[in-house]
Amino acid sequence: MLSIIDVTSGYGSTMVLRNLALEVPAGKVTAIVGRNGSGKTTLIRTIMGYNRLKSGTISFSGRESMRSRPPTAPEPGLDMFPRGDIFFRI
Repeated sequence: MLSIIDVTSGYGSTMVLRNLALEVPAGKVTAIVGRNGSGKTTLIRTIMGYNRLKSGTISFSGRESMRSRPPTAPEPGLDMFPRGDIFFRI
C-alpha cells in the first residue's frame, strides 16, 4: 500500500501540494487526474524523491520514505517512466 499523510511539497518557496492525504491499496489501479497545474506531476515527483518533502509522511509497503533525492536503483513495486508515462506497481 502507498500511504501519503499530510504531505506538503513544491518548488522553492512555492508550495503546490498542501496537507495532501491519499492511500493506494495494494493490487488496485489508481489514476490521478486533474487539469494542468493542479499538482499531478508534483505529487509523482515527490513520491519518487525528485521533489523535497516539506512536511508529512509517505510510506510504501509499511516502510516510511522521506527521501531528499531519487533512488539510484528502483524499489520493488514502484516505477516511474520519465517520458511522462507513469506507472505504479503496488
